[in-house]
Amino acid sequence: MKNVLGVFCNSDVSNNEELKAQLRKKNVFMVLLLIISGLAMLGLIIYESNGGEYVGDKNGWFYRGACTGIAFAAVIFLFRNLNTIKDEKKLTELRIEITDERNIAINAAAVRAALAVMFAAMFVIMLSSGFVLLDVYTALVFLFALFMVSYAAAYRRYSEKM
Repeated sequence: MKNVLGVFCNSDVSNNEELKAQLRKKNVFMVLLLIISGLAMLGLIIYESNGGEYVGDKNGWFYRGACTGIAFAAVIFLFRNLNTIKDEKKLTELRIEITDERNIAINAAAVRAALAVMFAAMFVIMLSSGFVLLDVYTALVFLFALFMVSYAAAYRRYSEKM
């Protein structure tokens, strides 16, 4: 296996031109991620330097790290996409890889397994925190409800579309 396909990497493109257009759209999204993470970092710095309440060591460094990580990932994917767009051979290899039925099936099975593990962990946390931490319990119940509603809506949309 050359590359691991991400959760959102499946595609139904039929030629290299469609893939180039799709990669250009992803590049716009990467630039937006870069701008948003930069603005979030700048906002945190301005907030703390203008007499705002100190965010705290753990939270402040968490936000700084998250913004930096998102920015670096956006830059890496942006340059990777630009490199792929320039090289026809890489473009063809990527198109074959992301439209391969086997890779799509593996990706779907991996997403289902990860989702099952995530739900099991959320359920255990919800049950154990329900006695002590009502805010955590409420947030997890909301997440479960959000998942169920979004799943039902997506299932209905895709069943009508396909």
